[in-house]
Amino acid sequence: MKNLLFIILLIMGTQYGVAQNNELTIEEFESIEIGDVLFTDIKNTNGNETLLTLVLGPDITFIDNNDDSNGEGTKKVLVNSSLEFVFTNINSDEFNPELFYLKTNSIEIKSISISINNHYSILGGPLQIRNNTDGTKSIIYTKLSDDCCAFVLETNESGFITKIEYFVWT
Repeated sequence: MKNLLFIILLIMGTQYGVAQNNELTIEEFESIEIGDVLFTDIKNTNGNETLLTLVLGPDITFIDNNDDSNGEGTKKVLVNSSLEFVFTNINSDEFNPELFYLKTNSIEIKSISISINNHYSILGGPLQIRNNTDGTKSIIYTKLSDDCCAFVLETNESGFITKIEYFVWT
Protein backbone atom coordinates (compact mmCIF):
# COMPACT_ATOMS: atom_id res chain seq x y z
CA MET A 1 0.00 0.00 0.00
CA LYS A 2 2.85 2.38 0.84
CA ASN A 3 4.43 1.64 -2.54
CA LEU A 4 1.17 2.46 -4.36
CA LEU A 5 0.83 5.75 -2.47
CA PHE A 6 4.46 6.62 -3.27
CA ILE A 7 3.93 5.89 -6.99
CA ILE A 8 0.76 8.01 -7.09
CA LEU A 9 2.55 10.93 -5.39
CA LEU A 10 5.52 10.53 -7.75
CA ILE A 11 3.25 10.61 -10.81
CA MET A 12 1.36 13.64 -9.53
CA GLY A 13 4.61 15.44 -8.68
CA THR A 14 6.03 14.89 -12.15
CA GLN A 15 2.77 15.85 -13.82
CA TYR A 16 2.31 19.11 -11.93
CA GLY A 17 5.92 19.88 -11.06
CA VAL A 18 7.29 19.95 -14.61
CA ALA A 19 8.12 23.40 -15.88
CA GLN A 20 5.76 24.60 -18.57
CA ASN A 21 8.31 25.63 -21.17
CA ASN A 22 8.21 25.41 -24.93
CA GLU A 23 11.48 23.75 -25.80
CA LEU A 24 13.25 24.80 -28.98
CA THR A 25 15.97 22.84 -30.72
CA ILE A 26 19.41 24.42 -30.81
CA GLU A 27 18.79 25.37 -34.45
CA GLU A 28 15.39 26.92 -33.67
CA PHE A 29 16.79 28.88 -30.73
CA GLU A 30 19.75 30.15 -32.77
CA SER A 31 17.43 31.22 -35.60
CA ILE A 32 15.43 33.61 -33.36
CA GLU A 33 15.47 37.08 -34.87
CA ILE A 34 15.11 40.44 -33.20
CA GLY A 35 14.18 42.84 -35.99
CA ASP A 36 16.23 41.53 -38.89
CA VAL A 37 19.14 40.46 -36.70
CA LEU A 38 19.82 37.01 -35.31
CA PHE A 39 19.63 36.90 -31.52
CA THR A 40 22.91 34.96 -31.48
CA ASP A 41 24.62 37.80 -33.41
CA ILE A 42 23.59 40.26 -30.70
CA LYS A 43 24.58 37.86 -27.94
CA ASN A 44 27.96 37.06 -29.51
CA THR A 45 29.04 40.72 -29.41
CA ASN A 46 29.53 40.32 -25.64
CA GLY A 47 28.59 43.97 -25.25
CA ASN A 48 31.45 45.25 -27.42
CA GLU A 49 30.26 48.65 -28.70
CA THR A 50 32.07 48.37 -32.04
CA LEU A 51 30.58 44.95 -32.76
CA LEU A 52 27.11 46.03 -31.63
CA THR A 53 27.28 49.01 -33.99
CA LEU A 54 28.26 46.69 -36.86
CA VAL A 55 25.38 44.31 -36.07
CA LEU A 56 22.65 46.86 -35.24
CA GLY A 57 23.69 50.08 -36.97
CA PRO A 58 24.97 53.42 -35.72
CA ASP A 59 21.87 54.73 -33.90
CA ILE A 60 22.57 53.07 -30.56
CA THR A 61 22.82 54.55 -27.07
CA PHE A 62 25.17 52.86 -24.59
CA ILE A 63 24.73 53.37 -20.86
CA ASP A 64 27.51 51.97 -18.66
CA ASN A 65 26.83 51.22 -15.03
CA ASN A 66 30.06 50.49 -13.21
CA ASP A 67 28.42 50.73 -9.79
CA ASP A 68 26.16 47.68 -9.95
CA SER A 69 25.82 45.49 -6.86
CA ASN A 70 28.48 42.93 -7.81
CA GLY A 71 31.04 45.44 -9.10
CA GLU A 72 31.31 43.70 -12.46
CA GLY A 73 29.61 46.44 -14.45
CA THR A 74 26.64 46.39 -16.79
CA LYS A 75 26.04 47.96 -20.16
CA LYS A 76 22.51 48.91 -21.18
CA VAL A 77 22.02 49.20 -24.92
CA LEU A 78 19.11 51.20 -26.33
CA VAL A 79 18.60 50.66 -30.05
CA ASN A 80 15.25 52.40 -30.35
CA SER A 81 12.04 52.68 -28.36
CA SER A 82 11.21 49.04 -29.13
CA LEU A 83 14.53 47.32 -28.35
CA GLU A 84 16.80 47.42 -25.32
CA PHE A 85 19.12 44.93 -23.73
CA VAL A 86 21.67 44.65 -20.94
CA PHE A 87 25.04 42.94 -20.78
CA THR A 88 26.67 42.07 -17.46
CA ASN A 89 30.27 41.35 -16.39
CA ILE A 90 31.52 44.19 -18.59
CA ASN A 91 34.39 45.01 -16.20
CA SER A 92 35.00 41.51 -14.87
CA ASP A 93 38.43 39.93 -14.85
CA GLU A 94 36.86 36.62 -13.87
CA PHE A 95 33.80 36.26 -16.15
CA ASN A 96 33.07 36.96 -19.79
CA PRO A 97 30.49 39.62 -20.62
CA GLU A 98 27.06 38.10 -21.05
CA LEU A 99 23.71 39.22 -22.39
CA PHE A 100 21.29 38.73 -19.49
CA TYR A 101 18.24 40.81 -20.38
CA LEU A 102 16.49 41.86 -23.57
CA LYS A 103 13.18 43.64 -24.14
CA THR A 104 11.68 44.04 -27.59
CA ASN A 105 8.36 44.81 -29.26
CA SER A 106 8.77 42.12 -31.92
CA ILE A 107 10.54 38.81 -32.41
CA GLU A 108 10.60 35.94 -34.86
CA ILE A 109 10.49 32.43 -33.40
CA LYS A 110 10.25 29.35 -35.62
CA SER A 111 9.73 31.67 -38.63
CA ILE A 112 6.65 33.24 -36.98
CA SER A 113 6.74 37.01 -36.51
CA ILE A 114 5.29 38.04 -33.17
CA SER A 115 4.67 41.59 -31.95
CA ILE A 116 3.20 43.33 -28.96
CA ASN A 117 -0.62 43.33 -29.28
CA ASN A 118 -0.71 40.08 -31.33
CA HIS A 119 -2.90 37.36 -29.86
CA TYR A 120 -0.83 34.38 -28.73
CA SER A 121 -2.82 32.13 -31.08
CA ILE A 122 -0.55 33.46 -33.86
CA LEU A 123 2.07 31.08 -32.44
CA GLY A 124 0.06 28.00 -33.43
CA GLY A 125 0.11 25.00 -31.22
CA PRO A 126 0.48 23.03 -29.19
CA LEU A 127 1.83 25.51 -26.66
CA GLN A 128 2.76 25.23 -23.03
CA ILE A 129 1.16 28.24 -21.34
CA ARG A 130 1.66 29.26 -17.73
CA ASN A 131 -1.27 30.83 -15.94
CA ASN A 132 -0.03 33.61 -13.69
CA THR A 133 -1.74 34.51 -10.43
CA ASP A 134 -2.80 37.91 -11.78
CA GLY A 135 -4.79 36.39 -14.66
CA THR A 136 -2.09 36.95 -17.27
CA LYS A 137 -0.34 34.15 -19.10
CA SER A 138 3.32 33.51 -19.90
CA ILE A 139 4.65 31.61 -22.87
CA ILE A 140 8.24 30.61 -22.22
CA TYR A 141 10.70 29.44 -24.88
CA THR A 142 13.92 27.72 -23.82
CA LYS A 143 16.71 25.97 -25.70
CA LEU A 144 16.06 22.25 -25.21
CA SER A 145 15.66 21.74 -21.47
CA ASP A 146 17.93 24.64 -20.55
CA ASP A 147 16.18 26.55 -17.77
CA CYS A 148 18.83 29.24 -17.35
CA CYS A 149 17.86 31.35 -20.34
CA ALA A 150 14.44 31.98 -21.77
CA PHE A 151 12.33 34.19 -23.97
CA VAL A 152 9.14 35.08 -22.13
CA LEU A 153 6.05 36.34 -23.94
CA GLU A 154 3.55 37.72 -21.44
CA THR A 155 -0.11 38.22 -22.32
CA ASN A 156 -3.01 40.05 -20.75
CA GLU A 157 -6.14 38.25 -19.56
CA SER A 158 -7.49 38.24 -23.15
CA GLY A 159 -4.40 36.55 -24.60
CA PHE A 160 -2.82 39.55 -26.32
CA ILE A 161 0.95 39.84 -25.97
CA THR A 162 2.01 42.72 -23.72
CA LYS A 163 5.74 41.97 -23.19
CA ILE A 164 8.51 40.14 -25.00
CA GLU A 165 11.62 39.64 -22.88
CA TYR A 166 14.72 37.47 -22.60
CA PHE A 167 16.18 36.59 -19.21
CA VAL A 168 19.14 34.73 -17.84
CA TRP A 169 17.93 33.25 -14.58
CA THR A 170 20.64 32.63 -12.04
